[in-house]
Amino acid sequence: MRNDIYQMWSIQEGLLQQYRGMAITLMGLISAGILVAISHISANWATLDGILADPEKYSLRAATDGVIYLMLVTLLVLGWRARRYFRNITRQRGQIVTFYQNLLLAEENGVLETIAGRHGIPYPVELLGVLRRISNPNFRPLTFEKHIAPENFAAFEYDIAQTDTANEDPNTRHDDARKFLSSALFNVFLCFFSLTGLYAALTIIHFF
Repeated sequence: MRNDIYQMWSIQEGLLQQYRGMAITLMGLISAGILVAISHISANWATLDGILADPEKYSLRAATDGVIYLMLVTLLVLGWRARRYFRNITRQRGQIVTFYQNLLLAEENGVLETIAGRHGIPYPVELLGVLRRISNPNFRPLTFEKHIAPENFAAFEYDIAQTDTANEDPNTRHDDARKFLSSALFNVFLCFFSLTGLYAALTIIHFF
């Protein structure tokens, strides 16, 4: 049981790091594209002054600059969506990693079987079944899975997670450390995309 939990914990931790790496790569590429578009628009700022208000200023060059502006807005929208999506999945994955860590601690201390029995959870614990239940709010058991009453599993999950009693200082809890790292990562892109959105808004005003 201990080896199985450790393997599952390692898999979930690896997935968490992969998701973070994918988030940094994707949002980094989007940010680079945004900076290129901003540089082009800024270099041609005088040319773009009032092109939407004065039809005589319209030209193929102005149309090309308009396409660059559309690219800027498109990348900005993609960046916002990517940030929200990856923030949610890394937050959820971090909670799963912490749960399996606590599960491993319970097994190492020889109390997992007792905790499982107290809540009517079959032991050895079905680790994939646990993963499906804690990661899917609309979980429906497959026909070959052991039946566990939802209220029993909820009590088991709370007993393992111990979110209210893990440490007196919540800043020292492993899950909170993961949350901070994830928040710091995504807050950087939040600031960047927010300022970029402000630039895009000011630019459209400049077009008039």
